[in-house]
Amino acid sequence: MENGEEVLNVYATITYTGEEAKIDIYHGWKIFYFNVYQEDGDFEFFGAMDDPQLKTTLFKNEPHKVTFNVLEMPGLTPGTFEFEAIASFSLSSETASNIEIPVYKVEEIE
Repeated sequence: MENGEEVLNVYATITYTGEEAKIDIYHGWKIFYFNVYQEDGDFEFFGAMDDPQLKTTLFKNEPHKVTFNVLEMPGLTPGTFEFEAIASFSLSSETASNIEIPVYKVEEIE
């Protein structure tokens, strides 16, 4: 998918900034799930994370990047879209994802 002359790269990052050198977090298939809403139309895409719980180690001050493949969205037409990335994770393997951090960005796709 191209946006004008540029390839549309959609991704989110999470960075651990705590006191320890690293931390383990527990989440579904990816730390982030991505939702897409068309502001000037009816298109909606909701990312799902039904897979089993995984563990990721985050290292202090090192961004962890998760990329979303826009080409995976069927029926995408030109328009203005809001991309939402929600980090959903837990700090314990015994607890379901109980921390959610949303991030939003609006982008026009031609």
